[in-house]
Amino acid sequence: MAETATTRDEILELLKRRPGATVEELSRSLRISAMGVRQHLAILERDGLIHSTKRRGGMGRPANLYFLTERGQETFPRAYDRLALQLLAAAERLGGPELVERFFDEREEILAEELSEKLQGSEGEERIRRLMEIQKASGYQAEVQLHDGRIHLLQYNCPIARVAARYADACRKEHELYERLLGTELEQSGCAARGEGPCVYAANLADLDAPALEAARG
Repeated sequence: MAETATTRDEILELLKRRPGATVEELSRSLRISAMGVRQHLAILERDGLIHSTKRRGGMGRPANLYFLTERGQETFPRAYDRLALQLLAAAERLGGPELVERFFDEREEILAEELSEKLQGSEGEERIRRLMEIQKASGYQAEVQLHDGRIHLLQYNCPIARVAARYADACRKEHELYERLLGTELEQSGCAARGEGPCVYAANLADLDAPALEAARG
């Protein structure tokens, strides 16, 4: 299994350096059979890490050209946290803590618009589960648990942990955003950014009703 995973990593690295490589080109670089390359490519394409297009023209059969998807690009290290912290530090120098707070306020508004559209038509428990699925796709490693009439949102990974560790507004605004989207108060226990295990938000199932959601939308 370790060898298989390493081969796929090598394919991703090759496609990062040489976008549009063919099976034959990858086969020569990796020194494995074309059939073996195709098996790995099929798995990577299934997982949404690569995509292919047909090369038209020329003699012979059209060849598939392989490229990294946006998700595939994200498997490589990026300095997003560092950039975000530098931008926030610059904002703080220019406008003080008030400007930083306005940044987080505006971010909440942008996220509220995006997520409200994606959650449209969902209510109650379904709405909270859909929200966690959306966040899971954004790297939050989220899940939902039910205990004694209460619903718990668990986030084992926080993509903005480094920013939140420096700027508490990041956590506070996320909490407010979830309450706004779900139309109910959420009790928070635990915070990944503070090293307290997963972020946990909890609410009574009975509170996640349609009237509350209607009020939240208003």
